[in-house]
Amino acid sequence: MKNKVFYFGMFVCGLMALSSCGNDDLVGSSSLSPSFDSEAPASSEATLTVGTRGDDPASAPANGRIYVFSSTGKCVSLLSTDTSNPAASAKLPSGTYTICALGASDLSPYTLPDRVDATAASLITLKEGEQLNELFMATQSVTLEEGIDQTANIALTRTVACIDDITITQVPATVTAVSVEIGDLYTAVLLNGNFPAEGHTATVTAVLEQQADGTTWKASPDKLVFPSKGNPTLTMTLTTVEGTDSYSFELTSALQANKHSTFTGQYQVPLGAELQCTMTTTDWDEPQSLAYDIDANHAVFKNLTQGTFHNGYYVVSLDASARTAVLLAKEEIHYDKPAS
Repeated sequence: MKNKVFYFGMFVCGLMALSSCGNDDLVGSSSLSPSFDSEAPASSEATLTVGTRGDDPASAPANGRIYVFSSTGKCVSLLSTDTSNPAASAKLPSGTYTICALGASDLSPYTLPDRVDATAASLITLKEGEQLNELFMATQSVTLEEGIDQTANIALTRTVACIDDITITQVPATVTAVSVEIGDLYTAVLLNGNFPAEGHTATVTAVLEQQADGTTWKASPDKLVFPSKGNPTLTMTLTTVEGTDSYSFELTSALQANKHSTFTGQYQVPLGAELQCTMTTTDWDEPQSLAYDIDANHAVFKNLTQGTFHNGYYVVSLDASARTAVLLAKEEIHYDKPAS
């Protein structure tokens, strides 16, 4: 898909025929009916020729539409071009007009407004089951002066983007399937080339295939899409024997019209280390000697309680009748009964 700037033109054709019931006016010759729905007296008319083929005849789209809107927003002329009639024109009252033009190799996949219903904000969508092609659009203002023929050159700009490749590397060997979803992408465009403020977005999904190295997964959809609404979100879904895991990332820039785009991701395998723990016990330290005084009322043993701490030492056992206490150090402390 080459990046071309398309020009299409219209030469002088006379007055535009508009039926009172509001059917489309598709003009490709100079034979126009005097029943043109003018907004000013015929004496103030001027000839408008929109666009030229430029230096390269191949730059004109094979199928084109040109909507001409008056300053009040009413579509006063609708013209078409094709390979047999690459130019068309019409006589219009003097004044300022807005031209909304679009072209492609084939416009039949799109829902296009007729002249009566058209506005600059008319929604252009794909018909059910159709696919986007290289759609080009442009909007331009032109002012006509009485009796002066004028040519308005319009450079059409590609309105769609292309997703070329999606690649993910370092995918774990346990993964059996990979898919990627990208959204939100617009599903419609306005006749003036802008995109809807609300709604009309969707996601596209690509199924990736495992490459020869076993860790790279790739898809080459070569798919035409409308641009993204803001920065798109990429959702990667990995399938293993244990189930599926999904990861979502907001990309750093929008998917832009008139650009080929590739998506490359690297699966970050968590880094791990094996941890081994070995426990050993120590031998007992040297015995510890404790000394204390015993009063006549055996207050020491009155203050000792088995299973509690005494002066920082755990009381393992207590035999008050034998005047013996076993502390945490497993030392038996014996004392003599005081002399009466």
